[in-house]
Amino acid sequence: MNISTLVLPLTLLVGCAGPGHDDGPQLPFRVAVLPTTVRALAAHPDAEDAGVTLRLEEVQVRASLLAKLDGLAFTEAVLLELPEDVAIEAFLAQPLWQQDEHWVSEARRAGADLLVETDLAYREGASGTRNDKFWLNLPLFGMGGPACYFVEDRTYVADAILHANVHDLNPVYEGVASLEDGRAQLFETSLRFDGVTMDFLDRAGSNPGSFLVSLLLPAGLLATKGSNVDSQLTRDVMNELGAALVHEVRASASEVLVADDVVPFHLDPDWSWIEEGDELLLVGAVSRMDAADARLAEWRSVAGRESEEEVLGTGQFEHWSVDEDRATPRKSWSRHALRIPVDSRHRGARLRLELLAEGRMTRSRTYTFVVPD
Repeated sequence: MNISTLVLPLTLLVGCAGPGHDDGPQLPFRVAVLPTTVRALAAHPDAEDAGVTLRLEEVQVRASLLAKLDGLAFTEAVLLELPEDVAIEAFLAQPLWQQDEHWVSEARRAGADLLVETDLAYREGASGTRNDKFWLNLPLFGMGGPACYFVEDRTYVADAILHANVHDLNPVYEGVASLEDGRAQLFETSLRFDGVTMDFLDRAGSNPGSFLVSLLLPAGLLATKGSNVDSQLTRDVMNELGAALVHEVRASASEVLVADDVVPFHLDPDWSWIEEGDELLLVGAVSRMDAADARLAEWRSVAGRESEEEVLGTGQFEHWSVDEDRATPRKSWSRHALRIPVDSRHRGARLRLELLAEGRMTRSRTYTFVVPD
């Protein structure tokens, strides 16, 4: 599998080991996910019909991406729904700002901190060829047909690209930014799926005829195209693009967590949970840019499950210390220690932390955690 990652404005290559592994913590946010738009592009004029077809359905793509984002990239992810009282065609014909009003309203109702929007474009035509592992079939076949089953001897090339944007919803809720003007955007990436290798078991699926013939011919010659290959290719595209998106979100964690250009204060990334008697403590620090218009005034913590929420505590930001490590001649930073107690009743529940500022305009940042069991 090859995934090319275009993190604007740079182009990077993500290796095979990166996207496929659960190798990092989830970011502490509840995210609203817009329904992914899926677009089938015209085939290249010089493309040959290789008998392999990639078909991506919107419902499957949306479910696959949501499963990757929920609990892997972020604390929670919820898929927003299209309006029930408007036909889909009529809704999509509306100006983007009008569609955004619906999405922001739904995200607020869901209690989301961030919003993720994705777009997937692909070409239906794909191709499959032998790769350099194909020749391993010859000596292995001499040991018996099944010995060839696990050789990833064919490479299937498909063209699919996933675009993703992540926005901080608090400036949008507060009316100082919009999804359209991009001032609340935290992160943008484009991920390209180039191809995948398959072994005989991937290609044959549960087709008994292929397994019978594999006792007479090397498996590398069999089940090279057909509905099983098409289905496996579709699963691979969705799984690998979803895993690559998780990888990219984690790689850009500091951009999403800090976001100085969007809001001039944040929870430092090195927060942690500790136990103290019968209580759990969320321990960390809050940083602020001293020259900012917004003055960080207080924090509030809310715990619960869905509609049953309880305000656990509030606190004032009074004792700031200079953050010499981050200070520059043009910017000064201050830090404030944070200790938020959570009693044992809320283990396993959702905890929302709100940082509230005052100044020329009210500003806030919110974070969502799952309290450890």
